[in-house]
Amino acid sequence: MRHDGRRRRGPLGVGAGHWANLDEACAQAIEVAQRIEPDAADLAAYKAGYAKWRKLYPALKTLR
Repeated sequence: MRHDGRRRRGPLGVGAGHWANLDEACAQAIEVAQRIEPDAADLAAYKAGYAKWRKLYPALKTLR
């Protein structure tokens, strides 16, 4: 689907030969509208959350 919600006609994609590879497809099909940088004042909270995620991930991974 296109970003405006309308469907394209015909097969497009890497597999159909529209782009040579995934990197080329991403470079042409993805546009960053806005970049939001993390707030340095919240670094401790980011680190604590990441540490919790790293601890939980091995257990959650098996739930697939």
